[in-house]
Amino acid sequence: HGRPDVTTKANPIQNKLSQRLIALGLYRSLTPTASDYQQVLESRSPLMLCVLPTMTLRALRVKTRKALKIKSNVLFWISQSDGTLAELRTEHDDQTVDWLGLNEGSKLIYHAVET
Repeated sequence: HGRPDVTTKANPIQNKLSQRLIALGLYRSLTPTASDYQQVLESRSPLMLCVLPTMTLRALRVKTRKALKIKSNVLFWISQSDGTLAELRTEHDDQTVDWLGLNEGSKLIYHAVET
């Protein structure tokens, strides 16, 4: 018997998935070749999507369609640091967002393909 031992509760380190989310800026292109991308980046406000770096490109396409409330397919291009675009084709759909080089604040141009 006697007094209970005094223990100090250390704040457990919270490792939440929400702390790993990255924000991607999605800009809509009206052309299927994204040839208007300079104007798109300058004149339109982005749709911001928060995703995990481990999300696949396929899942990002689905999430984008859900956010836009559309059923058509979505084409993506990434705006690179040298000002050029690189298309993210469907053969890369199994790759993760971080493998593709996307990180916090990356700019993606998308085009909704009418079906």
